[in-house]
Amino acid sequence: MTLFNCDLSEESPSLLAGAVIFIGLKTLEQVDPAAEPEGRLPEICNLIFLKEDEVIDVSRRVLDLAKNFSKYFPSLNNLKKFNKFEYGID
Repeated sequence: MTLFNCDLSEESPSLLAGAVIFIGLKTLEQVDPAAEPEGRLPEICNLIFLKEDEVIDVSRRVLDLAKNFSKYFPSLNNLKKFNKFEYGID
């Protein structure tokens, strides 16, 4: 999905991976408060040798793309057949 976005496609794979892991932890936190994504962020950053603010910035951009993918790329309707879940968050 991030390869469709020119800005995100230029980011390093490790930064994108760290951002996606952080997004996953933030999502998990809604169900299980013990996930503590902010507490695990330093570990993620140490592992990929990046700063926390870089990971958070890319996380926000990836999440925005995920929430608004249909709006940014309306002609890519074939992707919807693989994902029946619609984002209801604005």
